[in-house]
Amino acid sequence: MPHHVLIIEDRAFGSELGCECVSLLGTDFHCGRIRWDLAAGERLDWSNVALIVALATGQPAQARSLLDALHGLAVSIPLLAVLPESPDKELIQAACNTADDFVFLPLRQVELRQRVGHLLGATGQKSGAVCDRLEEEIELARLVGRDEVFLRAIEKIPPIAASEAPVLLLGETGTGKEVCARA
Repeated sequence: MPHHVLIIEDRAFGSELGCECVSLLGTDFHCGRIRWDLAAGERLDWSNVALIVALATGQPAQARSLLDALHGLAVSIPLLAVLPESPDKELIQAACNTADDFVFLPLRQVELRQRVGHLLGATGQKSGAVCDRLEEEIELARLVGRDEVFLRAIEKIPPIAASEAPVLLLGETGTGKEVCARA
C-alpha cells in the first residue's frame, strides 16, 4: 500500500519542481500537492498523510514564510524540506527549526527516496532504536541521551554535514559540541 505524501509548494501550484518531486518519488507513494498559502489558511485533514514535503525553493522570504507556517501548524507528521542550492542562513535555520530532514536542489532520486524512506521508517520507532541507528550511521557513540528532543537534534547532523554552509554550534560546556562538529 503506497504511503500518502503531501507536497506543499511555495511557488505557483503546478511548478516544474513539484512535478519533478512526484516523478522522483515514483509509484511507491501517493502524492498530493497543495500551495502553502492553502495549507496554512485552511483546516486540512492530516489523517492519511504519512509525510510532508515542503518545497521551500522560491524567494528566500517566501520560503521562510512557508517553513514558519508549517512550524505553526504543530502537526506530528514527518517533514522533509527541499531547499535551494545556496540558501541563506535564515532559511537553513528555519529548516532546522521546522523540518525533520532537508535536501538541497538539484534533487537526486536516490537521495530523495532514501531520505523519504528514512523519515517514513522512523515513525513508530522506539527512541532506543533511533539512537542505535544514529550511532551506526554517523558514529556518535560518544553522545549520551535518549530524550526525543535530543534525538531530533542529532538526526539533523547528517544533512547539515552534507552542506558547504558554515555552522555555529552553541551550548554549555560538556554538551557535545565538539563531537557534533566532528560528525
